[in-house]
Amino acid sequence: VDNSATDPADYTSTTVTATIPAGQTVVNVNIPITDDTVGEPTEDFTVTGTVASGNTSNASDTGTVTITDNDTPAMSVGDVTIAEDGGSASVPVSIDNPSSVATVVSITTVDNSA
Repeated sequence: VDNSATDPADYTSTTVTATIPAGQTVVNVNIPITDDTVGEPTEDFTVTGTVASGNTSNASDTGTVTITDNDTPAMSVGDVTIAEDGGSASVPVSIDNPSSVATVVSITTVDNSA
């Protein structure tokens, strides 16, 4: 179930039957995660299991899958050379890959030799 992560942008919706064999306590269910190139905050979705047959004390339970991003953009401020009579310096401020949220950069000038 979508939370902050959504199907199919972040994961692939999956419906399967998981059978825990007699005498065992766990099986893993694989849910494909979408790898993109957009910087995103940590996102999650819910996985719900409902007992179809067997002997358990509860009929259903939920878990949360949390996806951490591997595309967090890096910000850079470029160097500029300008003549004294050039008017104003146009300094490039950039990120190295797109972000799913607006990136706000506070710019401050600091004296060096100028």
